[in-house]
Amino acid sequence: MNELITKARRRLARDFASAKKTARKRFASAVYSCPGLINCDPRRRVVRLADYCNRLQNYPLNGEKPAESWYLPLDPPRAIDREEPVSPNETEAEKFRNAAARLQNGIHCQFPETFLACVHDAKIYGQDFLVLSPGNCIFFDSALLQQNVLERNGILETLIWPKPRAVREIGCLMAQEMPNAYYHWLIEVMPKLSTLRQFEQLSEVPLIVPRVLKPFQADSLRMAGVSDSRLLPFDNTCWEVRNLFFPSMLGPTGSPAPAAVAWLRKTFLRPETESSSGPKRIYLTRRDASQRRVLNERELIAFLEAEGFATVCTGDLSFVEQIQLFSHVEVVVAAHGAGSTNMVFAPENAVLIELFGDNYINGCFWALTNIRGQKYAFLTGPSQWLDYSISLEELKLLLAKVCRI
Repeated sequence: MNELITKARRRLARDFASAKKTARKRFASAVYSCPGLINCDPRRRVVRLADYCNRLQNYPLNGEKPAESWYLPLDPPRAIDREEPVSPNETEAEKFRNAAARLQNGIHCQFPETFLACVHDAKIYGQDFLVLSPGNCIFFDSALLQQNVLERNGILETLIWPKPRAVREIGCLMAQEMPNAYYHWLIEVMPKLSTLRQFEQLSEVPLIVPRVLKPFQADSLRMAGVSDSRLLPFDNTCWEVRNLFFPSMLGPTGSPAPAAVAWLRKTFLRPETESSSGPKRIYLTRRDASQRRVLNERELIAFLEAEGFATVCTGDLSFVEQIQLFSHVEVVVAAHGAGSTNMVFAPENAVLIELFGDNYINGCFWALTNIRGQKYAFLTGPSQWLDYSISLEELKLLLAKVCRI
């Protein structure tokens, strides 16, 4: 009963927030439709760094400070082909293709060029780390090239722009939307260090990070050789940075890049994090989560444990312990969640079977296992809001299909 009441309260809160946002959007639209204000509309001021900045061929020489903001291309656009997942049936396969086309750019994925930019007198705005020009142009790159990030943030309805509460001389923006999420931090944020380390001039530039770092974030930075003194925690207000360095992600959000995966393995797989002990077959539970949980998990765990699986909640493990666990794993059954990010540390012959509700599929870990040459399969079950149930009979068939269990 308490859980039903909690869900009802959350739904009411979402409905109220949605109504409030809609009213704010309509009011802003009415204001910016007035003569003389049309060009001030934030929706007309969303730009790409490549279009705003002066394009360079080489990093500026020591002592040289270009008068204009600059953009330095690093790797050209590229494409990769992915193998389709193992599916329970063709209907499910088609459902997965549609989701992957929307969220992971599909079977044939196009990756944009990577770059390093430097924006003069830039502003960092709000908890999503959006970057603005001195004239309040909004850099779409800082929103991960996702319109929904801008819509959710509310910046497109801004009527009065905030004044910076702090001014910094120099900094490099490491954080982004959903800054404390394990997947986004590890796959999208940390590999930006590989870009910075191409330039000796940036070796001591302060790194702008979330105000509060989770233990795995602090551990990953330390293991990557970043000292605490170099970190510049952002307070989610509005800062002005005289010289803001902006390294792009190595791949689109939700689509891991091969270069990012290679860097993560090179950086974090070392003798003290590789292990040959521990379970070879694991089930990743989301018992510590508030949504996307398996409703019949007790029966699911009983079946899997009878097949030699150990139940693991990655939220209970340190960053190093997660690397150690996955460094020798053979088969992973996982409710869709951040724990599967650790497949980046798993061997090439590992298998991931991912569980979804039938109202939500996200192929980010399918894309990841493709890069590693690992086998990937998925199974969906009927949903109740964002939780769902899984058919044990269908799971048995899928396990037999991909693992010969």
